[in-house]
Amino acid sequence: MNSKSNFNKEMLKDARIYRGMSIKDLAEKTNISRQTISQYENGDILQPNLENLFKISGVLNFSINYFFNTKKDLNNYNTYFRALLSSNKKQRQIQELKVEKTFLVYRYLKQFLDFPKLEIIQKEPKNENDIEKIALELRNYWGLGLEPIKNMINLLEKKGIIITSFNTNNSDIDAFSKKFKIDNEEYYCMVLGNDKKSAVRRQFCAAHELGHIIMHDWNENLEDISNEEFRKREKEANYFAAAFLMPKETFLKDLIYEKNLNFYVELKMKWRVSISAMIMRAYNLKVLNENQYQYLIKKISYNGWRNEEPLDDIIQKEEPKLFKRSIDLLVDNSIISKSEIVNNLREETGLDREEIENLISVPDDTLLEIKVKKPENDNIVILPKRKISNS
Repeated sequence: MNSKSNFNKEMLKDARIYRGMSIKDLAEKTNISRQTISQYENGDILQPNLENLFKISGVLNFSINYFFNTKKDLNNYNTYFRALLSSNKKQRQIQELKVEKTFLVYRYLKQFLDFPKLEIIQKEPKNENDIEKIALELRNYWGLGLEPIKNMINLLEKKGIIITSFNTNNSDIDAFSKKFKIDNEEYYCMVLGNDKKSAVRRQFCAAHELGHIIMHDWNENLEDISNEEFRKREKEANYFAAAFLMPKETFLKDLIYEKNLNFYVELKMKWRVSISAMIMRAYNLKVLNENQYQYLIKKISYNGWRNEEPLDDIIQKEEPKLFKRSIDLLVDNSIISKSEIVNNLREETGLDREEIENLISVPDDTLLEIKVKKPENDNIVILPKRKISNS
């Protein structure tokens, strides 16, 4: 136990919410009264006795030392949830705590490595024409030209945006992004839910979240804005994603058979966006009229392509790689061992190795220290050298 600091009631509350438990849930699972748990969180009781502390730590599966940490001032800003209107506040709080811990891992690794600097422009649009210009300006700023983007995840990581992917365990929450500011330096962390199996839908989700980063206010509380205003921002982010992934000039040149649904299947391999997104883009660019658009959308439904489209099983889904490459670089160069990383991050986040691996979207056992047992000298038999025969 950390003797240098006192029990931190905020860390207890965070750990409880992280596990999706109410005070009642925690009380029942630990056999500690609700009143006592509440007093711990309110600070009326400054510190649980040792027995209760072990119970709480065991049920919440957070290290005991975690409850004695000073809560990190991450200077949190908004979290943009695509499902703000359909998800409940409890579920959003859980995801916000997950992304905060992901950022703590990033900050820890940043002590040893120079990560890509954030390279973005930020402009507020007045209309769809403005969004077209902003998307094009960002492409020019990043030197992308007007060709299709094959890997949005890799691109965003190179431009300093922190990306991870984990199970949100909630069908309503499939992607979200959060802003942090430390020492006057801004960071944006983007989470892409693992439940989205389609590579092209993940591409669009990433571009949608990028739209929020580029165009929208991160200071005001999104809980306070009207539903109408929130829907407007979601629509703007979708329009930005389409304009960024399918630049008007080059995409229009490809729309040779714009009324033929099967033609969009061929275009999908090139542009790496869904068939429905391409049809919507063609409609917004006035290539398709209302009747033509509705006809194609109905055919998509008739073909059963709403949830799974052709080529979804062919186009490979890209994964974030920054965290995995960082860990490999540190370990391979003997800067720090895997066990040291795990121990330090457990102190920082309270989580065990498996949970840390899940949060930062690295393969299972990436942080597992495999100790190779060396044979004892007494068991080594040195044989005399023998000449190898050519026969």
